[in-house]
Amino acid sequence: MATRRRGQRTQAERTATMRARVLNATVECLVEYGYVGTTTTAVVTRAGVSRGAVLHHFPTKQDLVTSAVEYVIDQRTAAFVQRFASSLPPRRDERFVDALMQALWTEVKGPMFYAWLELLVASRTHPELRARVERIAERWTEATDQGFRQIFGLPREAGRHPHALAPLFTFMVLNGLALEQIARPNAADVEKRVLRALKTMAPLATMPKLPD
Repeated sequence: MATRRRGQRTQAERTATMRARVLNATVECLVEYGYVGTTTTAVVTRAGVSRGAVLHHFPTKQDLVTSAVEYVIDQRTAAFVQRFASSLPPRRDERFVDALMQALWTEVKGPMFYAWLELLVASRTHPELRARVERIAERWTEATDQGFRQIFGLPREAGRHPHALAPLFTFMVLNGLALEQIARPNAADVEKRVLRALKTMAPLATMPKLPD
């Protein structure tokens, strides 16, 4: 059997690299051109691949954009957890909550949010796309929950324990704040007040189970 030379890539590796380039280019197009403007031609041009290669892996626009958003969400979630779980101050440090909220906010208001928003809006009147978006949202919620608990060192809780809603609540508020910034980009005071409120409420996650 031939020995693989250093620097020589397998066909599977080349395909994976090409696929990643196409998916990242798709998200960039969603951010820059919106859902309607994200065409196969635009993606092919940005990714530097052939149209045939894109259509081979992603026969429809729905396949392309949903795969792209799902791929980038997974990549960014994993990178976020790895990066901040190791660089944040110790959990008992008073700076921990402040640093984490600022890190989460920086992540939420980034380009991925706008790509996701384009997909959400487009799916509102497109049943097939809506079903795919719902599946991605469920995966994202689960990944967010796991990542949040890993960073905070929280166990998975059920029922009325505040831990059960802490990750979802935090990201709902931050997503709402990101939408508000689109509507009112100059309202810096709103950003400060909302982030301050989140930091104030964060200690609630350490409370015991809420009474029935």
